[in-house]
Amino acid sequence: MSNKNNNHQLNYWKNNQAYIKRNKKFDDKLGSKVWYDLLKNKKINTILECGANIGRNLKQINLAFPNKKLSFIEINKKAYEICLSNKNISSSFNESIEKCKINSNEYDLVFTSGVLIHINKKNLNKVINNITKWTKKYIIIMEYFSTNEITKKYRNKQNLLFLRDYGDEFLKKKKVRLVDCGFLYSKIYKKAGFDDITYWVFEKLK
Repeated sequence: MSNKNNNHQLNYWKNNQAYIKRNKKFDDKLGSKVWYDLLKNKKINTILECGANIGRNLKQINLAFPNKKLSFIEINKKAYEICLSNKNISSSFNESIEKCKINSNEYDLVFTSGVLIHINKKNLNKVINNITKWTKKYIIIMEYFSTNEITKKYRNKQNLLFLRDYGDEFLKKKKVRLVDCGFLYSKIYKKAGFDDITYWVFEKLK
């Protein structure tokens, strides 16, 4: 695959405005309950979201836990500015996850939600390594799941949606252990922005 095609996904999300328009209204109260259940028993103060878009997850986390220090990475400039203007943010990065420069063990929790599914296989290893490096305690991954790797069309466009076993992608590196996993059923959680996604909660090994 050429370098041009390797960057196809990054270029698409960097310039896409339609996704921003489609993702403005959510049931944040319902979403905050999801995040409360995920985080309530964990000692977490600093949180980094990788691929925040306009900040739906950060808003819901803030509703559930108003005192957490929230940070984010977002490659799309417009989405980045919207997220930054509407949230009480500790730090922010208008960059790709692959290229972002963050210190090791910087955050108590690093997470993605519907982001890894849009990353080319050749770039996925770097993303996973960065996420694992940046956290000092926990990782949460919320993505579409498939036992076999499948490439599907995304809104009639090729090479933008990849289904995999993302839990296994992290576990096989032997740097984390699985502490929880589950499924957010769209008939219950779609209004909060969770559309039939599987989540994995990992603890970083010392």
